Amino acid sequence: GAFISYKKLRRIDLSNNQISEIAPDAFHGLRALNSLILYGNKITELPGGVFDGLVSLELLRLEQNGIKSVPPGAFISYKKLRRIDLSNNQISEIAPDAFHGLRALNSLILYGNKITELPGGVFDGLVSLELLLLNANKIHCIRALVFKDLENLALLSLYDNKLQTLAKGTFSSLHSIQTLHLAQNPFVCDCNVKWLADFLRSNPIETSGARCASPLRLTNKRIAQIKSSKFRCSAKEQYHIPGTEDRRLSYECNSKPVCPTKCRCEANVVDCSNLRLTKFPEHLPPSTEELRLNNNDLSTLEATGAFKGLSQLRKINLSNNKISEIEDGAFEGASSVVELHLTANHLESVRGGMFRCMEGLRMLMLRNNRISCIHNSSFTGLTNVRLLSLYDNQLSTILPGAFDTLPHLSTLNLLANPFICDCRLSWFGAWLRSRRIVTGNPRCQGPVFLREIPLQDVAVPDFRCEDGSVLDASRCAPGLQCPSQCTCMDTVVRCSNQHLQALPRGLPRNVTELYLDGNQFTSIPKELATFKYLQLIDLSNNKISSLSNNSFSNMSQLTTLILSYNSLRCIPLLALAGLHSLRLLSLHGNDISDLQQGIFSDVAFLSHLAIGANPLYCDCRLLWLSDWVKSGYKEPGIARCAGPRGMEGKLLLTTPADKFQCQGPVEASVQVKCNPCVSSPCHNQGVCQVHHTHQYTCGCKSGFTGKLCETPVDACASNPCTNGGSCLSDEQTGGFSCVCAYGFHGTSCEVNVDDCEDNGCDNGATCVDGVGNYSCLCPPNYSGPFCEEEGDPCSPGRNPCQHQSTCISGATGSRCVCIPGWVGPDCSIDYNECVDHRCQNGAQCVDHLDGYSCLCPQGFSGEYCEVVPPPHSPCQLAPCQNGAPCDEKQGTAVCQCPLGFEGQSCEKLVSVNFVDRDSYVQLQDVKNWPQSNITLQVSTAEENGILLYNGDDEPFAVELHQGRVRVTFDPGNLPATTIYSSETVNDGDFHTVELVTFDRMVNLSVDGGEPTTLDNQGHSQPVTGEAPLYVGGLPEEVI
Repeated sequence: GAFISYKKLRRIDLSNNQISEIAPDAFHGLRALNSLILYGNKITELPGGVFDGLVSLELLRLEQNGIKSVPPGAFISYKKLRRIDLSNNQISEIAPDAFHGLRALNSLILYGNKITELPGGVFDGLVSLELLLLNANKIHCIRALVFKDLENLALLSLYDNKLQTLAKGTFSSLHSIQTLHLAQNPFVCDCNVKWLADFLRSNPIETSGARCASPLRLTNKRIAQIKSSKFRCSAKEQYHIPGTEDRRLSYECNSKPVCPTKCRCEANVVDCSNLRLTKFPEHLPPSTEELRLNNNDLSTLEATGAFKGLSQLRKINLSNNKISEIEDGAFEGASSVVELHLTANHLESVRGGMFRCMEGLRMLMLRNNRISCIHNSSFTGLTNVRLLSLYDNQLSTILPGAFDTLPHLSTLNLLANPFICDCRLSWFGAWLRSRRIVTGNPRCQGPVFLREIPLQDVAVPDFRCEDGSVLDASRCAPGLQCPSQCTCMDTVVRCSNQHLQALPRGLPRNVTELYLDGNQFTSIPKELATFKYLQLIDLSNNKISSLSNNSFSNMSQLTTLILSYNSLRCIPLLALAGLHSLRLLSLHGNDISDLQQGIFSDVAFLSHLAIGANPLYCDCRLLWLSDWVKSGYKEPGIARCAGPRGMEGKLLLTTPADKFQCQGPVEASVQVKCNPCVSSPCHNQGVCQVHHTHQYTCGCKSGFTGKLCETPVDACASNPCTNGGSCLSDEQTGGFSCVCAYGFHGTSCEVNVDDCEDNGCDNGATCVDGVGNYSCLCPPNYSGPFCEEEGDPCSPGRNPCQHQSTCISGATGSRCVCIPGWVGPDCSIDYNECVDHRCQNGAQCVDHLDGYSCLCPQGFSGEYCEVVPPPHSPCQLAPCQNGAPCDEKQGTAVCQCPLGFEGQSCEKLVSVNFVDRDSYVQLQDVKNWPQSNITLQVSTAEENGILLYNGDDEPFAVELHQGRVRVTFDPGNLPATTIYSSETVNDGDFHTVELVTFDRMVNLSVDGGEPTTLDNQGHSQPVTGEAPLYVGGLPEEVI
């Protein structure tokens, strides 16, 4: 009853102590307590009954202890608990009912533990939970229904675990989820993870960048960006990931089959019949051998990969539904199925793509449908089918080769079909007679004279078309049902990755979903406005650079608009006008810096905005957008700011409003995106006028023309004539002519006339061209304007020899005989005699005219400094520092260090005596701070004082406090953290104080005892500053 006298206490903080046990009655009577903080202690288990009676408790913090397990009903008495923090413990086991009864719980923090598995039902009943942090554990699998009650969960972190796969539907109950972290998990991206990729594309909430670890072809690729077709299961691929557990562990917690809702599962039979289902059931057990879906209301079978992973499936019964369409690839993964029953549905045609990947099929029942057409690609790929029933359909004819893809066919039921035995069926009669196939003898229903006659009994001449005409069979041909570049299913049209630059012809007028992603569109096709039933448009991964105010007119039913990964720079204010039904808008991956306020006025139902990977300029003009996405979490926390300075990398969703400030002019690169005239593109003082966000025109001044007013109307306005030529414009032709200055010619007077073509230079002189003249470069012994005069090269005024050298004339010119010390053709170069000097012992050579001398170092002598001085005492050379005297011992100099210094030269300061209370030592440039190892030898009788202090942005202090060593660290925006030594050090003896610092972690040890740790890991990285390190005290201005 330590607090029994404080019954009105509302908050107790016992953090960062050494508490390892709590007495059973420690908190009894504190019925008003709502916050209990016990982090940073040594608690190893949750003691039973200790917190009983804390009926008002809302916050319980137990992080950074040594708790190893959470027992059953650990918190069941605390109905008002809103936040539990158990992070950074040693928890490896959680009881299934550990958190039961906490219906008010808002936040549950379990990161940084050793959890490997989440037991079934562990989060059941936590209907108010909004934050669940499970990152940095060792979770290897998640049960499919473990999150089923968390309908209000907004943030779920599974970051940095051991997950290799996730069961389909794991997140289906998370209706309020806004942010999901799945990165740093070794995901095996096979067919079992395809649903996750589809989920992340449809719900862009995964902000940590989850990637594949295997197979090799998908390694390190982001899951949400991989096409669905890439997720496949193949025995040829290896999924082993070194360092991870056996992949079978991923399925241990899901080994118990999960039966679809309302269905019955027994003996590997999943019975979902007679349930009036309109959608295909989810979560089929991997052990399913027979699937019964007969007698329901299914109308369409979509290619969702529902059969992938069902390697034991042998029989599927889909009879007595309303199936009118089967999407190509709907049965992918069902290669082991032997029987497929589609009796009594609404199928009107059959194509091979419907049954793709059903290579093992032996029985195909298509009785009682509305099939009127069988052609040569209807049963492509069904090479093992033995029995095919088309009983009671609308078949009037069968095209040649219709059954050629069924080589093992032994039973073919075609009874109760209205066959017209005309010339189109003549091949079939012969085919029936040549095959040993059980058919039941299908009969003709026309023409009249063949009614009820078995087909195989009709004579070849009787298979005739009246009047010699052949009836149109094109309606039964496997022709196109939509544009050749597209695939169509009902009202869904996919034209992806076809290099389209315009809408393909022949699009169905009733199209509701149109996929045009991965093409070459540069603008929104105007023809889209004519498709008034459109609900989804995907134009991602094109080259669209602009939108107009009427780009999406007449699309009032549009709910999803995807424009990601284009080249959009600006969105006009009315670009989304009229899109009253729009709920999802993706502008991800463009070049948008700004959005005008009011742009979403017409899209009142917009709930998902993807605008990440854009260089958003987050000044005060974008504050409205931040407030708007925060109001309903419409943006999942991906969009980040690119400017202005100080806002780089900040999240649009979480940055406080007061950070969106306008300071100084907006950068021109941002302004030009919505106003291209900002960059002044028009030349010659032309006037720029904006027409669209990226289009403009230039109004040119008189005398200029062109798109940018770059072309002068007066051809002479640009001074085309060079070298002083005069320009004459020709108004009739718009051209010009040049009157060139003397010495030049050419259209623009650009050619200098070669005056050397007819020169008068004599005696082999070289002609040098000038402008309108030339000059002659004379050979030796010649002079004059044309080199016509011959003379003595050694005569005064022409003598080239310098420095009193002798000039000698010859037939080829003159030569110079140099005096000593000079060289070169004209004796102008002073020869450096030091090039080959003989100076010794580091002497410096000094060059003289016709010789050199040696400048000897101290103590050396002789002409070449070759004489060595007598030896000196060793102490003469000893570099003793800090006033240390030198002693010579056995021919060796030894520095006698004064008190407080040591080292070979007494250069190290090792101890300081502080006589004055104002004394201190200031150290600059402490290496690697804040990573360091500091050891102090301290002798003092004082109770309080400063040992070490670093006053950076996050102050760090080591002090004497009541005789003990206290270490305090203040991380700035967080509460300061303090640790104490258990030993006292103010007894006048020397004590060793050792500090090891690494970023935000500090270990304190006194006299080699057990270290005490201060650990602030998990917060932001420390700032490495340049503040000095003070020892023994502080200056007044720092205090």
